[in-house]
Amino acid sequence: MIVEILGFAYHALLPSFSRDVLDVGEIGLGTLSLAGGLGSVAGAAVLSSLGDFRRKDMLLTGVCLTFGACMVVFAATEVFWAALLLVAGIGAAAATFDALQWTLLPGQVPEAMRGQALSAWVFAIGFGWVGHLGLGALAEAFGVQSALGGAGVLLLLTGGAILVTSPSIRRL
Repeated sequence: MIVEILGFAYHALLPSFSRDVLDVGEIGLGTLSLAGGLGSVAGAAVLSSLGDFRRKDMLLTGVCLTFGACMVVFAATEVFWAALLLVAGIGAAAATFDALQWTLLPGQVPEAMRGQALSAWVFAIGFGWVGHLGLGALAEAFGVQSALGGAGVLLLLTGGAILVTSPSIRRL
């Protein structure tokens, strides 16, 4: 739920980031959005090329950490070409995270409860607006870079918490 709320909400701040930090205007915003979309396609393509591999749980955790790291570094950059690469990384992490969630969630619950588990996931997605609204309010109060960076740090902490609390992920 944390990744859904904080990670995917970065889109809401791209217009302000484009205008206030990168000073690139509408064309730059469109190019950033394109980079995120291309990153999403690349992330999905790389994931599908892996086939059926054993450690999807470890990959999901790594993707969560990568998502957070890309957001933190993106928040700190003021260089347009670097921002493009970082947004592509965010897009790749977002697409990969979603695909892995859909792959792992049904396999982690008994067959009779799969519908309920997927309903809970859809319920979590329904809280996405909280991230958009919350990051917007934080950006207004503390600046767009601080809001994006803070969301990235929370994603990093989420990935770290998964590593610390899940013994199966730490097992090689």
